[in-house]
Amino acid sequence: MKVSLRVILGICFLIGALLFFYRGENHYALIFLLVGALYLYKGLS
Repeated sequence: MKVSLRVILGICFLIGALLFFYRGENHYALIFLLVGALYLYKGLS
């Protein structure tokens, strides 16, 4: 269950990063992108 939860959290953070990029707030988008990628990496490995 933990693995799938981490993957879902990672996807949510990546979607949040896309929304921040769309709104033009690039520094928040980069943070969300890094956190989302980290969650996906930990969840899939």
